[in-house]
Amino acid sequence: MKKVMCMRKNAIIPVMMFGICALGITACGNKEGSSTQEDTALDSMNYISINKDGSMESQIIETFEESYYNVDDLSTMINSSISDFKAANSEAEVSLKSCNTDNGSVKVVMSFDSYKSYSDFNGEIFYAGTIKDAYAAGMSLDVELSAVSEKTQPQKIGKKNLLEMGDNHIVIYDQTNISDEVESDVIRIKCFGDILYVGDGVTPSSKKTADIAGDSNSNVIVFK
Repeated sequence: MKKVMCMRKNAIIPVMMFGICALGITACGNKEGSSTQEDTALDSMNYISINKDGSMESQIIETFEESYYNVDDLSTMINSSISDFKAANSEAEVSLKSCNTDNGSVKVVMSFDSYKSYSDFNGEIFYAGTIKDAYAAGMSLDVELSAVSEKTQPQKIGKKNLLEMGDNHIVIYDQTNISDEVESDVIRIKCFGDILYVGDGVTPSSKKTADIAGDSNSNVIVFK
């Protein structure tokens, strides 16, 4: 399975050998849409949802060749990878919420107790927390971000401004370590608060959601 979101190379390598081809999901959304509309849109696309308590949920949708592989076996392989991960990371909470097929695609939904569990399980750089905690954790804040609203001032901010906004939240998703052989899809990030600023690699899709696409180190979202 393609290295996109909830099943990365460190997690589900064996799945790639069973002929599951990747499906690029084009993200779309109404910036003024309601929460119900947003949730409906998430049903049909790749996403990462960040909850206020720090837990996360991710979904990946891929094409699924039933003739090559059985969905029950796929679920077993994912759960086996989760068990191996938890054996080496006893404090992490990772679970497979669902694994279903529909019209030639497989939809896999997973839950994580924290951004660290998500990051470690998928073998990638991902952070979700307060700005001050990101700085304390050594995350790079040397970025230039743009306001999503014309009413927000200043319109452009950098590291100095970010440090002054320490209690606000930030998502940092660095995709530059993804293999050149793997094409990254659009991923919708759902935040629990209104989005204030985004990096060049991010496109707002509503007050609380934004789309990330491409191998970039500018995938940064700041929200309340």
